[in-house]
Amino acid sequence: MNRLRFILSILLRRRYTLALFIVSSIAGALAGASTTGLLAVIHRLIGDDSLSIDQHAAGFLLLAAGHAIFSIISSVTNVKVLQEISLDLRLEYSQRLLSTPLRTIEKVGSSKILNTFTHAIGSIADYISRLPVLVQDLTLLTGICIYMTWLFPFIFLMLLVFMVLGFIFYTLPLSAYRRFEKKLWTVRNRHFRYFHDLLGGIKELLQNRAKKQAILFHYLYPTGKNLADLEIRSSLMKTGINRWGDFYAFLGLALILTFLPQWGMASHQELGNVIILLLFTLRPMNSCIGHIFSVQNLKITLDQWEEMAGHLEQATAAEDVADAALNITRSPSFSLKVQDVVYT
Repeated sequence: MNRLRFILSILLRRRYTLALFIVSSIAGALAGASTTGLLAVIHRLIGDDSLSIDQHAAGFLLLAAGHAIFSIISSVTNVKVLQEISLDLRLEYSQRLLSTPLRTIEKVGSSKILNTFTHAIGSIADYISRLPVLVQDLTLLTGICIYMTWLFPFIFLMLLVFMVLGFIFYTLPLSAYRRFEKKLWTVRNRHFRYFHDLLGGIKELLQNRAKKQAILFHYLYPTGKNLADLEIRSSLMKTGINRWGDFYAFLGLALILTFLPQWGMASHQELGNVIILLLFTLRPMNSCIGHIFSVQNLKITLDQWEEMAGHLEQATAAEDVADAALNITRSPSFSLKVQDVVYT
């Protein structure tokens, strides 16, 4: 619940960002609904519906155009949402850093601060930008499920039970995956710290060959190798779970095709129509399942963000004029360089 409030607080900070997010979500939902309509038209064409070819062609072209237009609108506004949220989070993070005592910043470590600044902000903004895509996929899945319930209620009931069982088995390894990702974050922080030490002592390292070899081969290389191995294992874990989902889906199709005709519960014509609808659900279903991993990564990221936020001070009231300052920096007459600010 706290994480949901955090996401909502980000969206509610600026009306412009919230409006873009709503437009992107609505356009995504309309794109998903257009795809569902296309599937219905295709199914009626295959089923020798009484409508004329002209009526089918007009409906097909209208729905295809709607899908393309709404998808473009959703994608373009989604990119804008991603950039606006990233900018807002970077500004907030920078304000809190500038409000924090130097002793606290030195205690936390600039490497950990930089890792949070680069990785956590990108992960949070990326998750929020994926929500309109999730809305589009859920709309498509919901439309197909309603259409299947109307045409083949018994077959859909069996599929629903099969999908619920698959979802339960699918979520079992998520706790292990979350622990693994936390370990990955810890190793990444350690590697960033060593790299920051290298930059901080670059002058001395260039003059001392023994120390240079030591930081390269005793610190940077082992942690970098460990980080690379963990990244590979994380990718293999996600790929394996996703492929298990694909195998489970095709196993369900095989069982339906094999046993339902033998039990006299469905004709081959009905099964053919069901298979066509199910094949169109694989991509949005994989996308929705992949969202589960995004939620796990978001939990870990927000835990790190909250831990870091506990060390940083809240921005003062005088610093709450970020929008005004941002407008000044974007104006053509603003020529102050960062060197003039830092080195005066």
